[in-house]
Amino acid sequence: MSSEELDQLLREQAADHLWMHGGWTREEALNHDKLRFIVKGDGIYVTDADGREYMDGLSGMYVMNVGHGRKEVSKAVYEQMELLSYSGSYSSTMIPTVKLAAKIAKHTPLGMSKVNFTSGGAESNETALKVARQYQRIKGCSGKSKFISRKGSYHGNTFGTMSISQNQGYHHELYEPLLEGVRQISQPHRYRCDHCKGMPKCNLECANELERVILEEGKDTVAAFISEPISVSAGIVVPPDGYWQKIRDICNKYGILLIFDEVITGFGRTGKWFASEHWGVVPDIISTAKGISSGYLPRGAIIVRDEVAEVFSGENKFPHGITFASHPVACAAAIANLEIIENETLVERSAEMGKYLMEKLQPLYEHASVGEIRGIGLLVGIELVKDKNTKERFPSNIWSKFNLKALEKGLRIKMGNVIALAPPFIITREQIDEMVSIVDELITEIEADQGLD
Repeated sequence: MSSEELDQLLREQAADHLWMHGGWTREEALNHDKLRFIVKGDGIYVTDADGREYMDGLSGMYVMNVGHGRKEVSKAVYEQMELLSYSGSYSSTMIPTVKLAAKIAKHTPLGMSKVNFTSGGAESNETALKVARQYQRIKGCSGKSKFISRKGSYHGNTFGTMSISQNQGYHHELYEPLLEGVRQISQPHRYRCDHCKGMPKCNLECANELERVILEEGKDTVAAFISEPISVSAGIVVPPDGYWQKIRDICNKYGILLIFDEVITGFGRTGKWFASEHWGVVPDIISTAKGISSGYLPRGAIIVRDEVAEVFSGENKFPHGITFASHPVACAAAIANLEIIENETLVERSAEMGKYLMEKLQPLYEHASVGEIRGIGLLVGIELVKDKNTKERFPSNIWSKFNLKALEKGLRIKMGNVIALAPPFIITREQIDEMVSIVDELITEIEADQGLD
């Protein structure tokens, strides 16, 4: 069978049998320009079935922190599978599970040493919500059942995590009724903030909004506030200094748990092991996934502050279990991944390369459409606008075309009103130069397409 015949066969099989994420249609699956079979990964590059190589400017989906094709991880996985592939974890545990928990705890903020494993990010956030509700009940506050999150947020695809998400394009109406007792507050989005529009500096009204909503709902009804420390889902929004300190104070004042969704930002993405470290704020629960294993196998966890975990004792056990939560092979992969991060000082490298990336991006402000460039470490967003004065956005129907153009230029990124850049930590300065050059070309083409040239 020729490569062309194999390609066509695979496309037909995908169209007939694979119900793809994102709701792709059969016609899209058969379309050569939209469906690519990625068959190989090496460093910061992936290769498709036709032999075309792409720079992975988004680390898959904010996942491949250590890059593709790391033999250390595949070796660790093979060796663990030779010993033990799986065992139940209700009356026993496994050595890789214990070792991974200890390794994670070594890098967590002070006072956070208890780790509960999951299979991924949505499960981590779902678990965190359950911990928060049960914690409040144990503390004698059974009325504290509501959750507050932020507008533009995304925390997962389960019913619980959908309920606390309010991301653009999220089709809540298809699945309602969702979890009751959820409110959203504004993002600390200085570039588009309604609270301090026209003011010389941030007045932290976006943080004060949390207290107002708590009082509106009833101070004895709210269990937890959940948010990404840097909101990737809302366009890589970096909060101003003082914001998280204010939020922490408000949560303390009303006995509300603070949950940080660090599924994307955890394990070095921002140049710190956890993004919370940038503001010196210790949450009550951290939800993690993605970078914990760099995607070599599905892995997630919640990390719980010791004072919170201590209430789950005696009769107050946490009756929550996930079949693959303690999976020894997945844990072995995560251990090997974290050892690479440690041994190659990749957290520090993320900070260094992130600073260089931000410097290289500054000339893009010369474009008529570049409204703001923001981020920390190797997590950067470029917000594009049709008009810098009004901050009018481009029409949403143009982005699929430009995502394909990026692929044609050999770069896999997420194109939209905010261009997200999040390459593996091993990226070099030369590779950053190449990535920025392609982004520059793409912005020029967007402006020409929209009549801004």
